[in-house]
Amino acid sequence: MIIKKLLTWATNRLATSSDSPELDAELILAKILKISRAQLLTRESDNLNAWQRWRFYHLIKQRARGCPVAYLIGYQEFYGHQFKVNKHVLIPRPESELLIEHAIRMIRANHYLRTVADVGTGSGSLAITLALELPHLKIIGCDISAAALKVAYQNAHLYNVTDRINLKHSDLLNLSKNEKIDLIIANLPYVTQKEYEQNPSLKFEPKIALLEQPDLFKKFCQQAASHLETRLIIIETSPLLINKWVNIAQTNWTNKLISTAVDLSQRPRFIIIDNQNQIT
Repeated sequence: MIIKKLLTWATNRLATSSDSPELDAELILAKILKISRAQLLTRESDNLNAWQRWRFYHLIKQRARGCPVAYLIGYQEFYGHQFKVNKHVLIPRPESELLIEHAIRMIRANHYLRTVADVGTGSGSLAITLALELPHLKIIGCDISAAALKVAYQNAHLYNVTDRINLKHSDLLNLSKNEKIDLIIANLPYVTQKEYEQNPSLKFEPKIALLEQPDLFKKFCQQAASHLETRLIIIETSPLLINKWVNIAQTNWTNKLISTAVDLSQRPRFIIIDNQNQIT
């Protein structure tokens, strides 16, 4: 069967289970053929062999069951880069690109922010993006999942930043108090139980990286507050939880400047803690 007919079949097959069925089908087939999506669209009259057809049918059926495209093709675009992902890591979200933009703006405006801890690093997309954008930084990537850290190392190696990113197997920010950290960024689990149950596609991603856990944010705040030299903390959360998390933060950083920032939909998404009331 030629590519054009296969893509039409796949688009129809995904019409009720995907918001972008045509794009999903093209990305999956391009991955199988090891070509770019642009190249695929110039070869619509080409035939596929039996193995390629079987593989395509198999992945389209998985996508129809809700498996994210990123897991099927093995990567996710984030801040202009491709990051390897698998079932052990959370798929990087567009909202997290704003966290990166906040961090970059503040680092450039405050030259003394030179060491960064990325808590819950997962695929390493945040840490590696900062390393690529700001080569002077030294970054620690922390994660409780050893399997996730393997993916982060692969991505760090892919972008040749292993000399500037130190990946650590750690429960949140369980690091030595002597470890100097100027800036902490954190994308902690913030999906509520109700959201998790209502979105079947989330069940393909690691639950530990998604689902809000009792007292987890409180534990993070206690650990972060113990690093007295830390000047700035930027946290991504959910609009449903942000007021709760701000209240918890205020009990750990009394008389510190705690503000919030919105996402692209103008919903409160980020908590920014100026630990020394000096950030511009």
